[in-house]
Amino acid sequence: FVKTGILELKLKFNPMKINELLLKAQNEKESGNEFYKHGNVRSAIKKYHYCLMYLKDIEKPSPLSKLTGELHEELSQKSLKDINNLRCTCYNNLSVCLAKKQQYDKVIEYTTKVLLLDSDNIKALFRRGQAYMNKTDFDNAEKDFKRIKIINEKETCANDYFILIEKERKKEERKRKDIYKKMVSGKT
Repeated sequence: FVKTGILELKLKFNPMKINELLLKAQNEKESGNEFYKHGNVRSAIKKYHYCLMYLKDIEKPSPLSKLTGELHEELSQKSLKDINNLRCTCYNNLSVCLAKKQQYDKVIEYTTKVLLLDSDNIKALFRRGQAYMNKTDFDNAEKDFKRIKIINEKETCANDYFILIEKERKKEERKRKDIYKKMVSGKT
């Protein structure tokens, strides 16, 4: 029972244990993976978001649980690590889905969230680099691809992008030279 002034409410609230919430989050991620495998990107996105909501609830229990006095137990280091790993996986998976929908700003946002948790996450760096490429932000793309090589010099996923970046820069340089020639010759 919770007393609020003269009103007494019986709240039916049964907070889940951390392991139960973590299991539900993992199940949502797995469902998202299945939807993605079958080409249902929209449903996959939805499931990954549900997973992230469960993870958020683990870390920040609802005000209702505080009101009823039924708080979650303290998070162990292992639980925190599991939560962060699952969060990274969901954000990486979301970024793949959103890249398919050409929502590159969201891809950059979500992969950046991964990199805040794990600065050496090669998948996030690669996907963010691809998103920057699609937005023609070659400088940031190159930074991400170079970071991949610093983390693992044997990693080859970014090699083709270095060639593409160089081609695009040469193309931009030719355009600038052509514009300059037209300006100098008086033809605009």
